[in-house]
Amino acid sequence: MSLYRLMLVDDEPEIRDGLLEIIDWAKEGFEVVGVAENGLEALQVAENVTPDLVVTDIRMPFLDGLEMARRMRVMLPTVQFIVLSGYDEFEYARQAVQIQIKDYILKPISSEEFISVLRRVKKHLDEDFAQRNNVLALQKHFRASLPILRELLLTSLLSGGLSSQDAAQSAEQYELPLTSPRYAVALISFSGSETDDPDLLENPDLMRFAVINIVSEVLQSQAHCHVFHYNHLVAALLLLEKEEAQAFSSVVDLLEAARQTVKRYLGCALTIGVSNPCEQLGQLHHAAEQAQSALDQSVLLGESQVLAIADLEPGSTRSLAAEEAELRALSNAIKMGDVAGAEKKTYALLEEVRHNKASFQDYQVYLLEVLITIIRVARDLDIEWSGQEQQAEAASLDALLQCRELNEAEAALCTLCRRLARRVQDTRVESGRQLTNQAVEYIEKNYTSSDMSLENVCGHLHISAAYLSALFKRETKKTVHQYLTDLRMDKALSLLIGSDMKTADIALAVGLGEPSYFSYSFKKYFGVSPSQTRKNATEAKQP
Repeated sequence: MSLYRLMLVDDEPEIRDGLLEIIDWAKEGFEVVGVAENGLEALQVAENVTPDLVVTDIRMPFLDGLEMARRMRVMLPTVQFIVLSGYDEFEYARQAVQIQIKDYILKPISSEEFISVLRRVKKHLDEDFAQRNNVLALQKHFRASLPILRELLLTSLLSGGLSSQDAAQSAEQYELPLTSPRYAVALISFSGSETDDPDLLENPDLMRFAVINIVSEVLQSQAHCHVFHYNHLVAALLLLEKEEAQAFSSVVDLLEAARQTVKRYLGCALTIGVSNPCEQLGQLHHAAEQAQSALDQSVLLGESQVLAIADLEPGSTRSLAAEEAELRALSNAIKMGDVAGAEKKTYALLEEVRHNKASFQDYQVYLLEVLITIIRVARDLDIEWSGQEQQAEAASLDALLQCRELNEAEAALCTLCRRLARRVQDTRVESGRQLTNQAVEYIEKNYTSSDMSLENVCGHLHISAAYLSALFKRETKKTVHQYLTDLRMDKALSLLIGSDMKTADIALAVGLGEPSYFSYSFKKYFGVSPSQTRKNATEAKQP
């Protein structure tokens, strides 16, 4: 495998240089990607180089090695540490154990001992990486998880969480047979029981499990189906092989047989709601809604029976329905400001209409489903349409519903999506610029505080660190830390050259606290010390 990334942190140059020279890092499986002289600098370096292992001294100026390790572990949860320390630092060693330091080496350091520890830590890293990448172990865990994954897949289908294509791919991966010309959904509720078994009476989950077993046995004797838990109910996904109405009628009869069998063996009253048949996996959430609607009407029609939505709502047999996953994909494309993606998703949605013989009324309802998705995006993003534009939009919506040619409707919808996606782009860019300006304003107002950090800025703006970091870098071409450092150094330089303030006072004035740390940071930034900078400026002013 590739070399592990290692960072070396020590305030003593002879130790840093010595370790760099005497160790053949590549031979031991490591690449030195960063070096730092203290804990604060190490945190900044680690953010850019993302090490796998950090070799660090304990006693260092500005921030000790263990506190640095605690903070770095938050930023890089998998990073490992080797701690270097003197003989008189037992309390530090105890803390090192508490924060899961991999190894601990006492100074003075011998190359033999260091290499021995390095190899030991590498072995741990190898084991960690091997465990994460062990294909056989993953396969074993995957197969053990298949029953749960299958039920989650079936639940997602009924909830509208997957497209037909994604569902088919997952079903193949989970070895779950789902291919069928048509499908139907039955939702089953149960109440009361006349059984003498106290375990079943006192445990609803156990009763549901017993119901699933019996219903599965009855249905699978004559039909292809999957029976599973769903929203505190029992669901049956029926795979219908024939298109004749008689075939569907036989499924309803089979469900009635299952209801009677459960009543006989468990004394439990089942009420079953049955959907109309549908042809695509992505339409199963509509079928589940139909089954739920039939189940809900048992309040009026009486419980302990099989209720088919086709009998209760004759108009529910329309076959044209937008897939929830496809509508969500369109919504996401618009929210991302992805103009091309929004058009592509619109075409994909309307492609379903081309392959479906539906009434003009069903066609209008389908277009409304797509329109409502678009309108909800505008509402969710709080994008307002001004007066004249709003009237134009309303007119285009009215015109859309009058479209009898699919190409005409497709063009109108794509125009709407493009317009909205572009507004999202403009709004997002402006919003990002405003947030960045607010962050800059807050930094420039509070840079004198020694605890100024990215977390402070995020807390002030009420946004996440990752989001602000991305926005700030995009708008300023700098990280928040770089911007803060540049600001402090510029202010410090101005005060050194243009005032008689003491170095310690300047350190406090620019938020760098300790004079020693200020001097260290200033020299690292400008290449010369504060005192030399002031001396140079004074000499330059003399005639």
